[in-house]
Amino acid sequence: LAGMRRETIWSTPNWHGLGPWRDTVLLLEDKTLRGMHGLGVARVQLFFSFQFRDKVIPCIFVDHFRRMKDQPDPVTGMWMVAPHWWAPIDGGGCIQTVEYLDSIVWAVHLIPKFGKGFMPDNWPQSFTLDAFSCFYVNKYADHHAHELLG
Repeated sequence: LAGMRRETIWSTPNWHGLGPWRDTVLLLEDKTLRGMHGLGVARVQLFFSFQFRDKVIPCIFVDHFRRMKDQPDPVTGMWMVAPHWWAPIDGGGCIQTVEYLDSIVWAVHLIPKFGKGFMPDNWPQSFTLDAFSCFYVNKYADHHAHELLG
């Protein structure tokens, strides 16, 4: 990935009194694989650090999404992911892990896969990631996302 390498990623329990704001990110899972095959999608719940042998270790606590298929959607060209908390594996709960902060590759924009109904006018956007069972990974959000996912 060339060019600008800095952006702000948020995770806060209350964003200006409007509820939680938890950004989603691409995590490096396997650097030997290209594009989405080597990346994972996660929602950042918490940034934290700890000290071990006089070294500060910056970390994140995340909720993971899983890829729906091994290739992008043929209609949109975008990968589809589902929150693990909607479709637990082997009857378990959601998959949450602690990761090194350096495993974040880039922030990622998720687009809900809408159904046939309407959203209420007063829908709080901070609950979108909990309300939908499937999302498109938006490779058209910016140049860097397109370069990583395209």
